[in-house]
Amino acid sequence: KVRKPKGARRVQRKVKKIKEPSATWMARFEELKQFKADFGHTRVPQKKELSAYPKLGRWVSRQREAYRNEKLRILQQQPKGSNKLSAKQIYLLHSIGMEWSIPTKKKKAKRS
Repeated sequence: KVRKPKGARRVQRKVKKIKEPSATWMARFEELKQFKADFGHTRVPQKKELSAYPKLGRWVSRQREAYRNEKLRILQQQPKGSNKLSAKQIYLLHSIGMEWSIPTKKKKAKRS
């Protein structure tokens, strides 16, 4: 009987975790691709839902949060949520020019 090297089970479990994105995730990704084709960017609004893209803004926001979490995990820091992205998902989002951070509007200071 051949014995597996020490730690082989752990590696095998990690390999099983690398999987294809779900059909639901891929459907939202396709919506995002269409949104970008329509508007030229991936800054989907969250506050006002677009009838052609219901719930897409929230989904994009969760992808950004998950991306920030992955960066923190790489730096061995505590992520700020449980959202995760696989390397394949990150690749797919990068491939369409995902904007991972959105500049915030600064309020103008009142002049006295």
